[in-house]
Amino acid sequence: VESVLPRGEPTRWQGWGYEGDSVRVTVSDPAGLAVTDSVLVVPSSGTFETGPLAPGRYGFESALEADTVFGEFVVESFSGDMLRRPVDPALLTVGPAAEGPDTANRRTRPLRTSSWPYLLVLGLLCGEWTLRRRAGLR
Repeated sequence: VESVLPRGEPTRWQGWGYEGDSVRVTVSDPAGLAVTDSVLVVPSSGTFETGPLAPGRYGFESALEADTVFGEFVVESFSGDMLRRPVDPALLTVGPAAEGPDTANRRTRPLRTSSWPYLLVLGLLCGEWTLRRRAGLR
């Protein structure tokens, strides 16, 4: 079904139009040695699975009566387990429904989004410059 598979997932095959027939699937490594040689019956859904394979590049041959299909696929060594889970955007916003006795005193707006800290720092720098000029320090 896919030409690139994640590590540890079963290999999925499709056999639409051959439901109920037996298909022979041979998976071989780059050296040509057979890794998996299975005879499977195509279910009514048209898709079936074989076991997971180790990371690497594989070739396959699928034979059903007079029809033979060749191809290649890759099992990647990277695993999706290391990716971050998706975050629901509703959890990122805090609305009136999320406020309670514990959240009433807590501010949800970060300090960097307010202008008053920047104005305070700018005012202090201007004040320091003015005092240095009056004291004769240039």
